[in-house]
Amino acid sequence: MEVKVTETDDGCEIALRGDMTIYTAMQCKEEMLAPLQQYKHISVDMDGVYEIDTSGLQIIALFLKESLEKNIGVRFSSVSEVVQEFLDFCGLSGILIPETQPAAAC
Repeated sequence: MEVKVTETDDGCEIALRGDMTIYTAMQCKEEMLAPLQQYKHISVDMDGVYEIDTSGLQIIALFLKESLEKNIGVRFSSVSEVVQEFLDFCGLSGILIPETQPAAAC
């Protein structure tokens, strides 16, 4: 799993590449949560995620929970077909809406 954080004019973009599975969960969790300490606006690009399991889903849920608690605006700019199919299968197709509240922060 590669997690690339790029600073933008209003925050940062987190680009995820590779697999979000139990085998990469610790690394992915640490690298995804770190920007929550520094930025108030985060865009997440998941187009490069080619495999995901329930560990990856837990990381996404934790990331969203932490961002809401810290009043950080999150936008999912792109989601791979694999991730979308997994979320659909789990009945969570709406979890990665383009902009996650708080909307005022985006």
